Amino acid sequence: MRSFTESRSGLGIAVPFFPEMSRRALFKCFDTSSVHGDHYQRFGHSFGSDPWLSLLGELGAGTAHTGSDCIVSSLAMNGYFSIAQITLAPDLHYALEGEM
Repeated sequence: MRSFTESRSGLGIAVPFFPEMSRRALFKCFDTSSVHGDHYQRFGHSFGSDPWLSLLGELGAGTAHTGSDCIVSSLAMNGYFSIAQITLAPDLHYALEGEM
């Protein structure tokens, strides 16, 4: 996570939703200044869906914007991980929980 995000400073980072203890452990691994808000209380841990739910939540809150780049990541303790830089389409249409 650190090596991927260091060269992309300033981009929003969508991370998995974990309970506080696990989240603290994850945050020791990289600079967390651009991490999206914690949505664990709202969604719980939704496995591979966490970064996408995070991104939708941030778009709805106005803290992420269409046409911008961000980092999405997913991981399992002692399991898989994935990380990518994505660009949101300028004309992106999105909805969370049936809101349009």
